[in-house]
Formats: sequence, C-alpha cells, structure tokens
Amino acid sequence: MRLLPILFFALLIIGCESTVDLSELVYQNGKYLLKGTETVFSGSVTGLESGSIEDGIKQGIWVENNMLGNKLAEGSYTDGYKTGPWKLFHEESGQLWKQGAYDAKGLKTGEWSTFGKDGILWEKGNYAVDRQQGAWEYYHLNGNVRSRGIMTDGKRDGEWIKYDEEGLESARKVWNKGNPVE
Repeated sequence: MRLLPILFFALLIIGCESTVDLSELVYQNGKYLLKGTETVFSGSVTGLESGSIEDGIKQGIWVENNMLGNKLAEGSYTDGYKTGPWKLFHEESGQLWKQGAYDAKGLKTGEWSTFGKDGILWEKGNYAVDRQQGAWEYYHLNGNVRSRGIMTDGKRDGEWIKYDEEGLESARKVWNKGNPVE
C-alpha cells in the first residue's frame, strides 16, 4: 500500500512534463496556454519553434525554423526575453545573416554583424539598449570598407568617410544626429 502514493506522485511528475507542437499553444497575456483552455503550459515545444516553456514563459535554448524546416534563428531565452548570443539565418540559403547578443531585457547589445546570402560581411557595429551606438562599418562585396563612422542613438553622428571598391577614400561628410551638416 505504501507504493501506491509513491507511484501516483511519480506519474504526476511525469505527466506534468509534456511535449506539444507550437501550433497547440496560444500566447495570451504574456504566457503560453494550451489552446482552448486557461491552462498555462510547461514543457517542451516542437514544430516551427522548438525549446522549453516554464510556467508559460520561454526559457533556455530555442531554434526557430521556416515552413520548409530551414533554420531561421537560434539562441536562448531567459524569462521570455531573448538573451545572450543569437544567430539569424537567411531563409533561402541557410547562410548566417546576423549575429549578436541581447541583454537581460531582450534588447540588442554589443557587436552585431550582418552578412549577405553568400556569406560576405555587409556591416558590423555596436548596439546599446537596442540602438546603434559607436563605430560602424559597411562593406563592399569584395570585403573592402565602403563607409565608416559613428552612430549615436541609431543615427549617423560626426564625420563619415566613404571608400571606393579599391579602398581609396572617395568622400567625407559630417552628420549631426542623422542630419547632414553643410
């Protein structure tokens, strides 16, 4: 008879951890619920997105795919926010598109890079509180710098220099928080 309560408790624990397809959930009031119920979901998710949900909130490592099963993104969630390093991929080619990190509130932070479908670096620079901040560089298809300068709150600020495909300076322009200075 003592085994019956232990067996019941073990089955209850096992039954609480479930796996569902993302399409079986609905996002409502900041939590994932089982469709057609008020039940907050905890368990593993498969389908277009795969990862874990605890008490209705995304946690841990997640992978996002398109309808063809190609990977679109991979990274981690903490308390429902994208956190730490993330990689995003081009839908058609599967090549790396963007990489960078998110802070504890899901805002872009630190160095981010963007790549073309062929894997060639297009741009790189820093983010702070989800806005471009500091030094930024944009590149020609041959890998040489196309332009460089400073971004302040997502806007060009200060002197920006343009370069031709051979890497020779072709123009200079001064900006003041996104507005050209004459």
